[in-house]
Amino acid sequence: LPSEIAELKSLEIFWFCLNDIHGQIPPSMYNLSNLTHFDLTSNSISGVLSPEMGKWKRLKYLYLAFNHFTSKIPTSFGTIGSSGLKALSLGKNMITGTVPKSL
Repeated sequence: LPSEIAELKSLEIFWFCLNDIHGQIPPSMYNLSNLTHFDLTSNSISGVLSPEMGKWKRLKYLYLAFNHFTSKIPTSFGTIGSSGLKALSLGKNMITGTVPKSL
């Protein structure tokens, strides 16, 4: 994913499911404060689920299933969306540990 996407400050919906995207989510994307939907389902995204996703205070829908994430679910996921997430999809990854109580 190009880091230049983070320059789209008013971006609300990021929907790139069912592509052949490889690599990691660029750290600059965690500054997209207007996101309400983030969907990277069915790609080849790797790395850890970043605690920085907790910055997405307006996010309602987070879809990251069918990728290659290899980490625990950060406790900061409980702070995503100030009124709470409506949907969280993390299936078919290599996630370890338990679901944080903050969720």
